[in-house]
Amino acid sequence: MPEKRPSAFARPRFYVWKKDILYLGSAITHPTPHKMAHHKFMACLEGHFTVHSGHRTVKTRSCLLASGHWQDNTLIDCSNAVSAAWLLSPFTQDYPALASIMAGANGNLCYDHPLEDDLIRHLREARDVPRPDSGKAVRDGLRALLLPGMLNEKVFRIVDHRVVETARRIQSMASTNLPLQPLAQEADLSYCYLEKLFKEHTGLPIVQYRLMFRSYMAAILLALGYSITEAAMKAGFSSPSHFSRTHRALTGETASELFVKSGAEAVIEKSVVRTILRIARGSEGTTADRATITPP
Repeated sequence: MPEKRPSAFARPRFYVWKKDILYLGSAITHPTPHKMAHHKFMACLEGHFTVHSGHRTVKTRSCLLASGHWQDNTLIDCSNAVSAAWLLSPFTQDYPALASIMAGANGNLCYDHPLEDDLIRHLREARDVPRPDSGKAVRDGLRALLLPGMLNEKVFRIVDHRVVETARRIQSMASTNLPLQPLAQEADLSYCYLEKLFKEHTGLPIVQYRLMFRSYMAAILLALGYSITEAAMKAGFSSPSHFSRTHRALTGETASELFVKSGAEAVIEKSVVRTILRIARGSEGTTADRATITPP
């Protein structure tokens, strides 16, 4: 549960863009241990993280965690931090680019962003500005610090187009319970090999990726004013409790803790809203519409 906020004027804020989700907290929280469904860059808006790696213990204000691995206090202790979490798409160069400029604790955790002081100051401003701009200016300003210089133009790995198209198909039919086996036929691969490729890119099995995207959909619908029951059912969950359990398993917190009890404000790009509502109605939309969402 959220503790007393460090600032009487601060409130949590979410930014949801086409390829990024940014959460800016205003209180210390205590998420339960969970297997991460996203590549995640974290920064301390207040306080510090304690990173544990073998026999080393490091205090830092920024860290980078890989999808598919457990997050708990044995890896990174967030109990003294008001956190910002930037969820990164697995289909971009963001994660390997950041890993190339940060110190490495192990293969799944990096820390100490070289521009963390300036980045944290701008993250606080993005949380506290009275009338936020959900468009290009906020995202570009922050990303210029997150990925400085020419870093965002370098290629660190090749993304398999078959995996990207599979993810788009999962997104387009997320609100239904269509079988997943035909995805392999469309990619002209065996299901086992597609599953292997998919997990290499995202850190998640295909079934869990669909649950993650459903949770993402339901969270946006909840932020748009739908009830938890409406959001859960439109996103393809069997019940509100199924949504709550899934969200907690993926993030360490329930949706009501993040979006309702915290008083968080959501700033969502209009194209994302249109696409999510279209998928929730059971329509796949056009290829261009589906391509606009590449969630982490």
